[in-house]
Amino acid sequence: MNASSLPVLKNEIRKFVIDTFLFGSDEGMADETSFLANGIIDSTGVLELVAHLETTYRVKVKDHELIPENLDSINAIAEFLEKNRPSRLDRRSARALLWIIASSILDGMPCWFGIFSNRVPTGSPRKLP
Repeated sequence: MNASSLPVLKNEIRKFVIDTFLFGSDEGMADETSFLANGIIDSTGVLELVAHLETTYRVKVKDHELIPENLDSINAIAEFLEKNRPSRLDRRSARALLWIIASSILDGMPCWFGIFSNRVPTGSPRKLP
């Protein structure tokens, strides 16, 4: 993740916390405001927050990572996600990677229906058209 995406990430986290736990009222919450010390999130809320982080940002929060240093403020969550979020491929790179993988699989595998090659699977008694 690059530095330019950090403010966007913090805004996304802030919106989720405000909408989910503060019922739409910001109440002057700063990025470093402690969720637990200020009663914004309780233990059940932490579970809801973790579920949101895991589904939205594709991270896995392990049991030993369920500590205030990782999840107690917008800054802490953003830093945690920055360290643990999988890197994203841009669309062109992802397409190229998919093409390479598909090509190597199809090149190395016999085709049972003769769509991609004329090679006959081992043990087949007849040739494909």
